[in-house]
Amino acid sequence: MAQAGLLDAETAGADVAPAIARDEVASACAAISVLRHVATYTYQVPITRMEHRLVVIPRRVHGDQRRIEHRFRVLVDEARDPTLLHTGTDAFGNTVVDIHAHGVDDRISFETTAVLSRVLGEPGPRWHHGAVDPRTALTSPGAALSRAARDTDGPGGDTDRARRVMARVAEHVAYGKGATGVRTTAAEAWDMGRGVCQDMAHVMIAMCTELGIPARYASGHLVGEGASHAWVEVLDAATGAVTAFDPTHDRVTDLRYVTVAVGRDYSDVSPTAGTVWADAASGGRLEIRKEFRVVSVGMRKREEEHDAANG
Repeated sequence: MAQAGLLDAETAGADVAPAIARDEVASACAAISVLRHVATYTYQVPITRMEHRLVVIPRRVHGDQRRIEHRFRVLVDEARDPTLLHTGTDAFGNTVVDIHAHGVDDRISFETTAVLSRVLGEPGPRWHHGAVDPRTALTSPGAALSRAARDTDGPGGDTDRARRVMARVAEHVAYGKGATGVRTTAAEAWDMGRGVCQDMAHVMIAMCTELGIPARYASGHLVGEGASHAWVEVLDAATGAVTAFDPTHDRVTDLRYVTVAVGRDYSDVSPTAGTVWADAASGGRLEIRKEFRVVSVGMRKREEEHDAANG
């Protein structure tokens, strides 16, 4: 895989690195990608205090994904006291940034830039074996969803069974914005037969858990999509293999995906969450700007197949 030197994190995502065609990325065996994510909060009145939690920096190592370098910045009025930052990891191994801002006049931005590498065939994602109940309020199935899970089940290992679950979710839940929100449960989304990627992920997790298949929520980005994306990672208990399934697109994930965080459901990995204090009622508005590009690919697998076919 030709790298032409590491990209500078401060210029990553700029037009100096043209994007690779999506079809070429899907058939590649290795890739370098660049992510730039900016979350901006705008307020109608000055904020006297802010406590915020961000899960926006991709995991340092996640299976075949490596974070080569990254930069995180807070952009706020320079006249204010310094913003306090603390970076650590949560119970699932995700990188978490906790922020305390003494005040915000009208706007604050959180900018993340990361350069990432993926090479297919490297060890899969580590599975979190904590004493955590896999069921949550968002992923507990109702009667209809439990029945659908049992009707979908069949022979084979956990990976094959999960693949059937994914196809059933993609068939039953139509993609559509506006019908659901971040508090919509898997059972509600199933009953409506409509939702977005996080709903389909919750439904798949609920069905897998009902069948005794270990499954977790994955949050990140997909080339060509403006918003964040969600999918599901499944552990095959017999083989120890972890496979990432995207029920929104009814497929196994590939190099077009980059994982930021994993957890039990959306609430574990919400990109931004927090509380603000003000002397008067303050209506806040959140704007997300994102650029995610694959800038270099390795086609070794396809070239080796060609060489083998030609002796």
